[in-house]
Amino acid sequence: MLSVDQRFVIVFNGEIYNFVELAEQLKAKGHRFRTTSDTEVLLTGFIEWKTELFNKLNGMWALAIYDTQEQELTLSRDRFGVKPLYTFYTDGVFLFASEAQAIQRLVPGSISPNWDFLLRLSDYDLSVYGEEKTHWNEIKALRPGHFATLDLSTGNYTTRQWYWLNRIDTPSRYADQVIRFREIFEDACRIRLRSDVPVATCLSGGIDSGSIVSTLSGFANPETQRFCKFSHTAFTASFPNSELDETAAAQYLAAEKGMSLKLKMMLPPDSNELEAAIRSCDGPLPALAFYPIWKLYKYIRESGITVTLDGQGADEMLGGYYIGYDAMYGAMEMNRWKYARDLRDIYRELQPNLDDWIEYQYQHARQLSVSVWKQRLKHPFKKALSALRLRSSRQDIQPLAPTPPTAVGQSLQNHSDSLHSVLWKQFFIAPLPFLLHQYDRCSMAHGVECRMPFMDYRLVEYVYSLPIESRIGHGFTKRILRDSVAGVLPEKIRTNRLKTGFNAPFSQWMKGPLREWLLDIAATKEFTEMPGIDALTLRSQIERGEFDSTTERLLWAKVHIAAWLRNSRG
Repeated sequence: MLSVDQRFVIVFNGEIYNFVELAEQLKAKGHRFRTTSDTEVLLTGFIEWKTELFNKLNGMWALAIYDTQEQELTLSRDRFGVKPLYTFYTDGVFLFASEAQAIQRLVPGSISPNWDFLLRLSDYDLSVYGEEKTHWNEIKALRPGHFATLDLSTGNYTTRQWYWLNRIDTPSRYADQVIRFREIFEDACRIRLRSDVPVATCLSGGIDSGSIVSTLSGFANPETQRFCKFSHTAFTASFPNSELDETAAAQYLAAEKGMSLKLKMMLPPDSNELEAAIRSCDGPLPALAFYPIWKLYKYIRESGITVTLDGQGADEMLGGYYIGYDAMYGAMEMNRWKYARDLRDIYRELQPNLDDWIEYQYQHARQLSVSVWKQRLKHPFKKALSALRLRSSRQDIQPLAPTPPTAVGQSLQNHSDSLHSVLWKQFFIAPLPFLLHQYDRCSMAHGVECRMPFMDYRLVEYVYSLPIESRIGHGFTKRILRDSVAGVLPEKIRTNRLKTGFNAPFSQWMKGPLREWLLDIAATKEFTEMPGIDALTLRSQIERGEFDSTTERLLWAKVHIAAWLRNSRG
């Protein structure tokens, strides 16, 4: 889109949810609009506020704006990296795109595989996502919460961080914290319904997507609200004859909330469809879980839906994954022994099949923590330091000193205990950056826009400013979310402590329908010549079907890398 005076031009991928409010601010400053699009609001906002615009945006985006008068290109990526943005700058040639493979096709002889990235990925190291490096040496990712400028007159290219996770004031009473959480969450859902096309949701049997569906079902949808297109339709992936199947819970919730539920039965892919999914995902993905996600969004698009609301982000912020040892030891580091026992019981409920293992972890953490505390108290100086730590550990997370952060959230990282640390790492390091990458590839492969209310920066900042026991405690993970949807989400889902997760019987697929395809990939030179692996042993493992859910992940990562290399060279 060009500005009225033809000076500025923008290309943009994503969605700005508060564009209606921003348009009103810009109109008050004298600007007039030719369209009702968020793209024009972005372009006009940049003309008015330059890079200060980014802090005013609530949304997901990768954008480029070129000032033809100053010959300056500005790139920007959203706070948490929901939308991707890649660059290539060599020998006076600068390229940018939403997919690395778009750049690769323009300069096929100028790039080479980044084996540091690929070998980490082959060992299921998800922390490679969210970094500047990519699977190609010469292609870089603009990091989340950063913008870049290229001066075409000088060739000077610089990147700067524009976003740091802010500490905000939160109510002191837990009941008031819950009310405020609900207010932010409801508005995060509401503004994500702004669309010219019908909006649907993805639905599992869990609390995250269930909270979104239940919240949306309570909204009024008057015809006068142009930007409110909720279709009251939900989509669910079904895994028949599998303990991972959550169809019954999804059907129950949809019936309770008057939703139309569309089921997509997930069967093992044939080799042609799997290859098509691999080609569309812009580089190797370390888990076969990408396929049912890809397949579900394909079905959503075939059903005429191009915008969905999804539940990514809640688990990482609110302790939804199993983090038992880090959680229990972190509580002990804070000298909160009763809280440690509460956490032990919470994660026992989350993973009942690991009851003995969790008790062992609890006892191990207790012994280690007691030993550490004894060492602190041996010397008067240590005792004084310990007393200081006791006082500070009861406070909320404190910002670090103003040092250059390595991620947008590091200004709120708490290094004093492992519980705060692991919840920070899960959101900013792994697995969330990988999950965002995976969902963007699988949805956009079919032209479906995936919107995520839990990734609203107002909600993220609020959660990371809360006391830890408001996030995990009193018998539950995701405590404040559960309490915020009381009376809205059916009780048997709201209080369900088990976590299934979006998954499929991949080991069964790899031992059966996909076995021949795996063996074909294992025979390629891309697999047999891959550095750092024992190709013969892995091929033998495929032939004998000797892998479980853990070894399957490590095997698949290597297979996908080989398949990707073969496709990218072909």
